[in-house]
Amino acid sequence: MTGSYTSPKRVERDGVLVAFEGEAMTMDEAVSRGLVKGEKPKKATAKGRPAEAAEADEPAEDAKEA
Repeated sequence: MTGSYTSPKRVERDGVLVAFEGEAMTMDEAVSRGLVKGEKPKKATAKGRPAEAAEADEPAEDAKEA
């Protein structure tokens, strides 16, 4: 993930300062601190599984012809 993130407000969790208002950081750092969500999950297929996993289960096209 690229880019920068500026915390719009002071964030504390369990009495620990996570970010102060106006603190600038990379998006990776913001994700690791839990200030923003990470990358969106990949779209699921009709079976409810990620598209990559569904494609891996299908036999190769040349194997179908054999």
